[in-house]
Amino acid sequence: MNKLKIHIVEDEIIIAYDLQDILEELGYVVNDISMSVEEANEKLVTDDSDLFILDINLKGDKTGFDLGQTLTEMNKPIIYMSSTTDRESIEKAKAHIFLEKPFDIDDIHIAIDSLYGRPDKIK
Repeated sequence: MNKLKIHIVEDEIIIAYDLQDILEELGYVVNDISMSVEEANEKLVTDDSDLFILDINLKGDKTGFDLGQTLTEMNKPIIYMSSTTDRESIEKAKAHIFLEKPFDIDDIHIAIDSLYGRPDKIK
């Protein structure tokens, strides 16, 4: 059985590496880390990730929601994450799994299990 390959989009490098450590401890493969929507978009041409974990608030003009729209059109599963829990962000993320920062290994495990427990999201 192939391990789930995950692409992290997070502009805070410490958080990205912490998330990578958690994901690898859970047995997943971190396929890539991008620091911006623009960087992630450039990699989409060759990216074979099974799942994308997106920070909502990224540096630059575009947000995780902008990338999320592109990924949704490509039928790529998404988990959003943010320390911002304003009503508008929660409403936009509602169709997907949402992780509130700070998170721990159990939060990540539950989020991925919840996503892949959905029949419409299983490949």
